[in-house]
Amino acid sequence: MKTTWRKKLGDVKLVHCTISDEELDREFNDGFGAPEGTPFTAWSQDHVYRSGEYDGHDYIVGLPRNPPS
Repeated sequence: MKTTWRKKLGDVKLVHCTISDEELDREFNDGFGAPEGTPFTAWSQDHVYRSGEYDGHDYIVGLPRNPPS
């Protein structure tokens, strides 16, 4: 299935990202096989996101920026 990192992030408003807008909007196949999405780390006001890959399937992991103590 063709998708982009921006589509996978949904309506998340980023404050910084390690890849360009063009790379966030580049279409790739996120199915199993070979990884196609450009690896990245991105920050929103409340979360840190990073790309992940397992057996060629590209996905996003999101973690809170300030986890509770």
